[in-house]
Amino acid sequence: MRRMGRRKAGRPRVNRRVLGVFAKSLLRARTARGISQEAAARELGITWRTYSRYELGEREPWGPALPFFQSWIDGTSSPRKGAKR
Repeated sequence: MRRMGRRKAGRPRVNRRVLGVFAKSLLRARTARGISQEAAARELGITWRTYSRYELGEREPWGPALPFFQSWIDGTSSPRKGAKR
């Protein structure tokens, strides 16, 4: 019998197709700005590795981060307070 990996409590299960759409949107937004993954991560106030996982479709933001990421993708947000430039 196949064992299922554990998920963190509180995180909803996400359809892989939806996750792929988010990852592609994130990649398009970053390349349209002409910036590196490191620069995008700094703008978003997250680590490069976390950003890379989002862009590769390995994980997804959830909860209060979702509207922030959507506004960044749409180009309507400013960097998080405290984010290094």
